[in-house]
Amino acid sequence: LRTIEDPRLAGGKHETENGNGSLMRILPLVFELYDIKDEEEQYKKIKDISSLTHSHDRSILSCFYYLTFARFLRGHYYPPIEMYKLTNNVVKKYVENHPNLEKENKHFERLLNDSIQDLDESQIKSTGYVIDSLEAAVWCLLTTKNYKDAVLKAVNLGEDTDTIAAITGGLAGLYYGKNQIPKEWINSIAKLKEINELIDKLSDKYGEARC
Repeated sequence: LRTIEDPRLAGGKHETENGNGSLMRILPLVFELYDIKDEEEQYKKIKDISSLTHSHDRSILSCFYYLTFARFLRGHYYPPIEMYKLTNNVVKKYVENHPNLEKENKHFERLLNDSIQDLDESQIKSTGYVIDSLEAAVWCLLTTKNYKDAVLKAVNLGEDTDTIAAITGGLAGLYYGKNQIPKEWINSIAKLKEINELIDKLSDKYGEARC
């Protein structure tokens, strides 16, 4: 039996341990971060949650990127491409102010150059590597115009299909809203009643209206 006093020390710290595990479960934190304006506090909370499973700077920064994009998408009706560019500005500035993160810049280059959407599908990887997963999700959102097409595009990339679709679907769901999710997809979810109960609790906690 393995035990650890501080669960934030449990996550993998080596460069080879940058899977997409923390990225695929981090999205609910967007509600906790929404009213926090200080980026240092935002990053600390993200680091604490990511580090439960993935504590390398690359995974944490990927989660910071994803949640920054998610915060911009939530409740806004500007085109996602504008939210994407705003996200890049925030992340680039944050990295510039934190020299310890500058070594990670090269891994985020295709995202941060404001043109990930111009890449051909053959250039998008959909593996379990955190950078591949993040790039694929952003690309799927920016190259489609509705929730269904974004998620189906993620699935059709192949490889780590369920996780890439979940990461993409989180962004698309925040932007397009629940009403764009095909009803047959929702009705086919296993344990839908239990999931709706959890959604209600989250809604009550953060004062979010159910769609």
